[in-house]
Amino acid sequence: MDFCYLCGTKLKPNDDYFDCPGCGQKHYLNPRPCVDIALFNDDGQVLLAKRAKEPYKGKYDMPGGFVDAGESNEQAIKREIKEELDLDTRELKDLKYVTSYSSDYPWGHDEYKLIVALFTARTSDVNIEARDDVESVRWEKPGQINPSDLANPKLLKTLQQIAEVNQP
Repeated sequence: MDFCYLCGTKLKPNDDYFDCPGCGQKHYLNPRPCVDIALFNDDGQVLLAKRAKEPYKGKYDMPGGFVDAGESNEQAIKREIKEELDLDTRELKDLKYVTSYSSDYPWGHDEYKLIVALFTARTSDVNIEARDDVESVRWEKPGQINPSDLANPKLLKTLQQIAEVNQP
């Protein structure tokens, strides 16, 4: 963050915020809320979504995205599942929030700090269609995922821990 979005003055960095000498506004680098879902099938495989766009185009991630203004995390995950996979939550079993994690997300000339609410669910025999910013999907056993295939390799450990609880 270089300039105040209110008055355009060059900002002065402090420990955890930026000061604007022009208007006095303090600008904090609060994380942006996101949601992801670890969707498991009856064979204990998790659904991975191949990113169709930058950042991380061609890498795999879990379906999900940013929480829109006015949405709860629960509303956001239902919307993202529909947008990216053409799934209705009625086709899922045991949809629930399980944990959160922080992440960095490069966007243009900026890097967003994210706080991601991670949901999990189970499904069987549903037709999943890659849509929106998902190029394709694949099912994979968490223990067989290659970390270099992932947009966020640190996520693999979380996936493996969640998989232990979601075994068929």
